[in-house]
Amino acid sequence: MEKVLSIIIPTYNMSKYLSKCLDSMIVDGMKCLEILVINDGSTDNSSEIGHTYQEKYPETFRVIDKENGNYGSCVNRGLQEANGKYVKILDADDYFDNKVFEKYLTILKEIDVDLALTDFNCVYENESEQPSEKLPFPIGQPLNINELFVNKSVSMSMKMHRITYKTAMIKQLQYRQMEGVSYTDQQWMFLPMSVVKTFVYYDIELYKYLSDREGQTVSVPCLKKSMPQYMAVVMSLIDSYNATKSIVSQNCKLYFEYRIECQLGIIYRSYLAYGYHLDLKELKCFDEELFSKNAFFYEKLNRHTILRRYRYIKMWRRFDYKSDYGIITFLFRLIHKQMRR
Repeated sequence: MEKVLSIIIPTYNMSKYLSKCLDSMIVDGMKCLEILVINDGSTDNSSEIGHTYQEKYPETFRVIDKENGNYGSCVNRGLQEANGKYVKILDADDYFDNKVFEKYLTILKEIDVDLALTDFNCVYENESEQPSEKLPFPIGQPLNINELFVNKSVSMSMKMHRITYKTAMIKQLQYRQMEGVSYTDQQWMFLPMSVVKTFVYYDIELYKYLSDREGQTVSVPCLKKSMPQYMAVVMSLIDSYNATKSIVSQNCKLYFEYRIECQLGIIYRSYLAYGYHLDLKELKCFDEELFSKNAFFYEKLNRHTILRRYRYIKMWRRFDYKSDYGIITFLFRLIHKQMRR
């Protein structure tokens, strides 16, 4: 049977959550669905769990066991194997709304666009949920991608949880994610957009994103530990921007610039404002590489302010990368403390 949708599930030691994830896709009409569980060298029984579903639903579930290579390697392997008309990534600790997912499969059979966008909910260990913001687009109406790019707030807040791409488009692009590092979901929302021509939006809360799990890469302890990986991914976005800026549309170029500036802001605030006590030598090396690769973004950061006045990155650079900034550092940390109250 022709597959309408391929789901790629990167899986590393997710036995606690994997059954709930896979159960969420057992729906009527699931034979049109291809679920690829990419087991990234797990040391728990994630593989065994996946194989249980494969044995029970062999037309839908397939487990691919591989050596550990981190998140991007799982996505790359999944894209090699994907046969569906569309492809979507689902993290193994997340899941879909079962009834909404069944409806979504029906929708995908009827549409023909490069990108489908849906809503998501943040869910917590206590089972409470927080819906994402609705997007400002007509429901179910195919649109030119420029309609998405011109909305800066949408561009900056785009999440992988919303995205379903046409598989042929991704394969023709020969898209690959970085391997051996985390945070490559940022790449999923970046380079593929350069070839998207049409998109459609449905205001259905499909994706359930577990947002407070201990050990998540977006948690403060993991972010502090893995900030060099985050910087490597952002630098890869800049490399993609440099390679494509002369051939993509002006609106796509602006989308790229919005996203890169947003990610750069996270990096510099993490080192200079949040009181994470990160090694500023790492930021210095990153800053020098940024200057050598793209002076446009380097100069843009000089205009970033705190309290609408203090150009903190420019001042940090002026102090020759020293760590004793007196009142400036104090203001950063004071403001961050107030924002978290």
